[in-house]
Amino acid sequence: MATKMKTILCPECDGKGHIARKEYTDNGDGTATVTVWNESCPTCKGWGNIEVPMTKADEIRAMNDEDLAEQFAIVMVAGMEAITEIFNLPCPDRISMIANAKLKVQRMLAESVEED
Repeated sequence: MATKMKTILCPECDGKGHIARKEYTDNGDGTATVTVWNESCPTCKGWGNIEVPMTKADEIRAMNDEDLAEQFAIVMVAGMEAITEIFNLPCPDRISMIANAKLKVQRMLAESVEED
């Protein structure tokens, strides 16, 4: 299975694609010559961007509300199942628990966010 990739600004050149270089040469008479030049960034090869693997957090941020609600619901139900097992309680039907939890998470995700 191939790793999912994302594009980010090159951290070496801050997305510029080139790096400024300086060289100081002592002239031997108390003076120095400074040579300044730009060279192509070796990390991004002059493009300013690089490809890096997506993290799980990137994948979560890219989810739509329905997919996110589904994932939250599965985690919530797994937690509820663990609790019912630990305390030897009756456990409702898993399918209906996931559907119910998903609806609750979808409602929460649809709520407006207020400023502090």
